[in-house]
Parts: sequence; structure tokens; C-alpha cells
Amino acid sequence: MRDIKVVRFDEPFQRLLTQGMVCKETWKCPTDGWLFPEQVKDGKCLLCNGEVVRGRTEKMSKSRKNVVTPDDITAKYGADTARVFSLFAAPPEKDI
Repeated sequence: MRDIKVVRFDEPFQRLLTQGMVCKETWKCPTDGWLFPEQVKDGKCLLCNGEVVRGRTEKMSKSRKNVVTPDDITAKYGADTARVFSLFAAPPEKDI
């Protein structure tokens, strides 16, 4: 934003704030275990075509495979847009 002269200062934040938690629902297949979101379609496991169980909404974790990579968003809209959206979606001191 500084580069395009929207703001005149370098850093908009006075301190680093690393609170809050990003949460997402979990999916589990009786045969294949925890599934990534892209491995589930219409309540079915794309690996074995079996029914999946929608689990609780939990903090994102690689072990539960309920992660979403920001690569697609940053490739299409840019990293700054992804950051601004994260701040817009929920205050940093609360879970999103």
C-alpha cells in the first residue's frame, strides 16, 4: 500500500500480534482415516468412495488434515490481499 501511495508510513502495526486460532471442520473416512478437504466430495471419500464422517471444527493441523494452503489465493490475488482478508475476517485476538 505504501508503494502505490495509499499510505505514507512503512509499517502499519506497532507490535507483533500472534493470537487467535484458525479453525476448520475435519473429515474422517473409516477406511482411509483423516482426509484433506479436497479428498471429500458430496460426503464421499474420493479415495475409496465410502461415506465420510464430518468431525468437529478444530484448529487447523497437519495431523487432522484440515488445512488449506494459501497458495491458490496468493497466486490469484497476491499475498497482501490474503493478509488483509485474514484481518478483515476476524480480529487477530479472536479465532476465525
